[in-house]
Amino acid sequence: MPCSFSQPNLARERAVAASWDLWHSLSALHPPAIPLAVFVDRWWNDPDAFPGDRWGDEMLSAYRAQPLIRAYLDHPFSLDMGYLGFVGPAGPEEHPVIGYDGTRAEYIRGLTGPYPPNTDVLTLDGWWLEGGSNAVHASCDPGSCPHDPPKPTVWQGSEAYLADLPGDTILVRLHCHA
Repeated sequence: MPCSFSQPNLARERAVAASWDLWHSLSALHPPAIPLAVFVDRWWNDPDAFPGDRWGDEMLSAYRAQPLIRAYLDHPFSLDMGYLGFVGPAGPEEHPVIGYDGTRAEYIRGLTGPYPPNTDVLTLDGWWLEGGSNAVHASCDPGSCPHDPPKPTVWQGSEAYLADLPGDTILVRLHCHA
């Protein structure tokens, strides 16, 4: 299937729009949900609210048990953007669409940005180029590679590079996180 790079954010815009639409369609079917901040405040300040819940597991379960929140966060269109857990001193974060006061267009624009994404790329000549780090030559030990990396090693034009490849090039797009 041929790729089009004329609208590099189009897939992301559609996914974010689907998350917005899902939230609003589910909001019409379920009773309003109590915001996560209310649960966190009770967990911090009311010793009887969630006794013995040192890590907030019961509090987060109670929040997620609300029909609207459960239906939304369990759906793939929610994009899994609501991190419900604690990392260091930071508290859990509400999904960006929940409680959002702006318009659909503002929500989409705010989560997609005006620039094409920085895409990590394995070039045809064997260089792994990753946003925010140096280029690594696929056939060399990173610490002793005698080859000069392509310039620039990290570039905003990764999508342009991909768009300029020969038409018979097979592109594989992966979504992974370590």
